[in-house]
Amino acid sequence: MEDEQIQAAIQRAQRLAQEAEQPFRAIAFEAVLTRLLGQVDAVSKATAIASGLQPGERVDVLTNLNEFLALMKPESHFDRVAGIAYHQLHSGDDVSITVADVLNGYAQARVSRPKNIHDVIRKSVQKGLLTDSASKKNGERAWVITPTGEAHVDSRLRPQE
Repeated sequence: MEDEQIQAAIQRAQRLAQEAEQPFRAIAFEAVLTRLLGQVDAVSKATAIASGLQPGERVDVLTNLNEFLALMKPESHFDRVAGIAYHQLHSGDDVSITVADVLNGYAQARVSRPKNIHDVIRKSVQKGLLTDSASKKNGERAWVITPTGEAHVDSRLRPQE
């Protein structure tokens, strides 16, 4: 793992842990950092495998949502919404997503959006892929991806054996 990846994970963990109340902030930072460091390595391996690169070759598809969704090969709107939330979290853009973020993700990916995006998000919450954010984002209701949602996206990134 490169120093840049570690530094980015530390900065992201600090940003995420700031939302926790003071007595739990240090614990949250440690837990988030541990998870992020493990995920950076797992995501880069899965991405390299899915893109046909040799182990050790570096690719940073998380900077481009369109490429990320192409590697993920979503089969449903639930897959796309979880992929958009995953990308947003792991690219360091933000922790939570809004309806506007999801619609923007569909536009970037150049795929037709669902007729009722609110219903897709609601059902994604019911499936455990997303959960309500503790705070609003730009005055709008927001959601965050759950560990179940992250595992779902990770499974879509791994090639079927």
